[in-house]
Amino acid sequence: MAHPFVFSPFSDGSYLAYLTTGERFYLVQIAGEVIELLGQDHMVAPDQDDAAGEQDPTRGAPEVRVPDLPQLNRVLAGLSGEPFTDVPTDPAVRRLVPDASLDPEVAAEFRKFTDGDIREAKVTRLVNFASALMEATPSRDEDEHVEFAVSRQDAAEVAMALTDIRLVLGDRLELVNDDSTEELHEFLERTAAVEDLAEEDERRYLLGMLFALSGYLQESLVECLLDDGQGVPPAL
Repeated sequence: MAHPFVFSPFSDGSYLAYLTTGERFYLVQIAGEVIELLGQDHMVAPDQDDAAGEQDPTRGAPEVRVPDLPQLNRVLAGLSGEPFTDVPTDPAVRRLVPDASLDPEVAAEFRKFTDGDIREAKVTRLVNFASALMEATPSRDEDEHVEFAVSRQDAAEVAMALTDIRLVLGDRLELVNDDSTEELHEFLERTAAVEDLAEEDERRYLLGMLFALSGYLQESLVECLLDDGQGVPPAL
């Protein structure tokens, strides 16, 4: 399991976490999927020459589909088109960009003028987060923990990106209250040592571990911010 964020022992004002290569690339993959959700109504078709392909930069770590950053940035560019006016049908997107009012007319008017900006800010954070995760050279040892440094000025943005990842994972895992979250943790403990899982259980286990990992990193990063006197990011 990843090592949580702590203050850097060097005088560079950064926070350090340590992740395996597999953990980093799984986080990149889920960040890419959240970006695609946020831009799903304004997707820009990728160029044929640089469309995302299957790749295995982990060299021994679990195989992961790693989205290419140019394609993710095209999603960001596509958000500058027509404004989002319809209420999202995907419940995960509803968590990311919820209605601003219980009054449907007020909510629709607010969404018309703010939805695109909110999505663009979230996509920007997630692209930057994925970029930072991919900077380190992949390790041949799948158990080796590689440093992930976050500067003081970028820490709040990273914490908010992790929050959005957790919101989507929570929806996919149907975590609606404390009881369902506790049931998930019990499921993870119960199946951790099981080698031959059913396909649905394997998917739930992977999503559950990512939910736990992103929460573990988010909480430790927020603790660093609080201890550093920076306060909690407003979007958390």
